[in-house]
Amino acid sequence: MNVRPNIGSLIQVLRERHLDVTGPTTAGNVPIYLVNGHTLTEDEIQFLAHEDRLTTWGIFSYVKIRAERGR
Repeated sequence: MNVRPNIGSLIQVLRERHLDVTGPTTAGNVPIYLVNGHTLTEDEIQFLAHEDRLTTWGIFSYVKIRAERGR
């Protein structure tokens, strides 16, 4: 069984790791967060958590690749 962690607990993990987190705000109907200046959806934060990438570098590299792919 694959249970997704609560977004609140993931935000707490980010803050404990000294990342700057604001939000949520909404873009359309999608809740978004600003993490170290990068815009991430709840689904993206969940994905990064699943990949064990809730770090400054993990988020930076994810956003860089996302931008290169032209998301």
